[in-house]
Amino acid sequence: GCLVEDTTEIRFIDVADQFVSGSIIGVDTICFNTTPSMLTATAFSGGRLPYSFQWQRRTTGTTTWTNIGANDSTFQEASPLTTSQEYQVIVTSSDNCGSVTSNVKLLNVRDSIIPATIGSNQTICFNTAASALSISTIATGANNLFTYEWQSSTNGGSSWTNTGSFGLNYSPGVLTTTTRYRVRVSNSLCSVTKFSNAITVSVRPSIIAGSVATSDSVICFNTAAQLSLTQTSGGDSNYVYTWERFNTQSNSWVTATGSTNTSSYTSPNLVLDQQYRVRVNSGCLVEDTTEIRFIDVADQ
Repeated sequence: GCLVEDTTEIRFIDVADQFVSGSIIGVDTICFNTTPSMLTATAFSGGRLPYSFQWQRRTTGTTTWTNIGANDSTFQEASPLTTSQEYQVIVTSSDNCGSVTSNVKLLNVRDSIIPATIGSNQTICFNTAASALSISTIATGANNLFTYEWQSSTNGGSSWTNTGSFGLNYSPGVLTTTTRYRVRVSNSLCSVTKFSNAITVSVRPSIIAGSVATSDSVICFNTAAQLSLTQTSGGDSNYVYTWERFNTQSNSWVTATGSTNTSSYTSPNLVLDQQYRVRVNSGCLVEDTTEIRFIDVADQ
């Protein structure tokens, strides 16, 4: 009322810049069962420093977020991942200037590698060629780029040897030993190696004609010799027997008189010494011949 005026000092009001959300940067895709590199929250601005950070994660295809990690601008998974994940970070300003949420960062996990499968077992004859082997189902997973290398084992799978052959097919060639085969499946992107199922090419033993046995290799004049074949083995066990005697007139082996496709033979009555042998064949079409059995016929 005295009509005298006074003015206060100036009070400055500092208004924070608008709090603007940033983004998450980091790797987009990883291999199955590997640990991703660090994720970083970046380009957040405004509000008041320092910021606080709450990282969240959910499995791709789900809706519920789970709080993870520490109050930090970076986050590192501690364990390998086998499913794709999504991440976001809620950043809160000091002085109650609010919170903002980042973009959703998708971290894609490549599919696990499922190795190839190869065809079925075989059985072959000794010293013959096996049928070609083929991959019946190709490998899948990772980036679907694979190298197929064929391996073999002659000790039942205790150890394996690279054949030097690559691709979807392999020809083992002529075999004399039962051998197992598999395919080594490699993916360079994910540095993963897996193996197909193993198949066995069973090789029948080589045919062994056996021995000609007789109850008496010294017989009387004009009597028959009783012969039998023993210890025949190998091949496919379906044997064909050809009994032979040595013909001194032609100096050659001829089919024994009265012989049949059996493992035993009764000669006609003999008046001269005689030699016998047996040629043995099987479904493997490989033949073996016994040693000679000499029958000593007594003089009249």
